[in-house]
Amino acid sequence: MNKKTTAKLYKKYARKAFMTAYSITENYDNSMDILQETFMKIFTNIENIENPTAYIITAVRHNALNYIKREKKYCPEQEVTVHIDMLNQIDLKEKLSKLKQVMTILSKREKEVFSMKFYSAMNYEEIAAATELSQSTIRVLFKRAIDKLKDELYV
Repeated sequence: MNKKTTAKLYKKYARKAFMTAYSITENYDNSMDILQETFMKIFTNIENIENPTAYIITAVRHNALNYIKREKKYCPEQEVTVHIDMLNQIDLKEKLSKLKQVMTILSKREKEVFSMKFYSAMNYEEIAAATELSQSTIRVLFKRAIDKLKDELYV
């Protein structure tokens, strides 16, 4: 694969991949390391990949979870977050903080699907491929998560 193709691929998927890693690690530097490590591995085997989006996001997710396991810092409540320093909006920061607190009522799968849809801006097809669940299951999990969050936030 030539440099132009790899640069184009990186540019296309880096943001989603970073947000996926960050939603798991909650650390900018570690997320960047995971992103770089993942893309280095992917570029050596890119010709054999049929669905780059799903493959990249799944690889990043696995690398981030492996990082958490190595660091023994994993906590389900930390699975979904956003890099607050990048947002520069206090109101949004407060809303996201409240959302993070409320997300403790979601199941692990609901959190994962919500995070991929909300934070990584993935569509149902991409989430289904990354999680190896059907699109209808993804839709149901996302709908349940939204309903639970609405009930909790707008009481």
